[in-house]
Amino acid sequence: LVKDASGNCVPKDVCPNLPGDQPTVPAGFHLDLQGNCVPNDVCPNIAGDQPTVPVGLQIDTQGNCVPIPQPCNNATLSGGQGITVTNHELGQTGGTFQFEYNTLIQPDRITIRYEGIVIFDVGPIGTGGTVSTMVNYGPGTSTQIEITVDGLQAGTVWNYVVHCPSV
Repeated sequence: LVKDASGNCVPKDVCPNLPGDQPTVPAGFHLDLQGNCVPNDVCPNIAGDQPTVPVGLQIDTQGNCVPIPQPCNNATLSGGQGITVTNHELGQTGGTFQFEYNTLIQPDRITIRYEGIVIFDVGPIGTGGTVSTMVNYGPGTSTQIEITVDGLQAGTVWNYVVHCPSV
């Protein structure tokens, strides 16, 4: 408690940076190093504080913010130069799926991982057209794969499709 201008004892405002008086730190907030009340970080595995789950991410069973997986049979279009990581939901923990990719003219590298293990790796290559291959994965516990495309040069364009696995 503190005394106000009239000499009355009133609860101390523990969050002077928020409107109104807060006698305690509100639920969903914490005090930062400067003594301000800031929203709790919902994505502790990502640098900085995120008061909400960023667009395109979801919270996994370990409480980490991870990309929302893309369904199989949908085209993934170029993320351009730099590294693009996309998770794909296959719906089963093992099998074989058709993977079609096109890195056009400029060389790019494509890596597919299942449960952290590389199961397909190609490039840097400029395919000049669509290439199709069958990729085996599992058995394991996850129903998802992770595809990383490393677009090595400015102006690069690529695309791919992960087809749903055969049973």
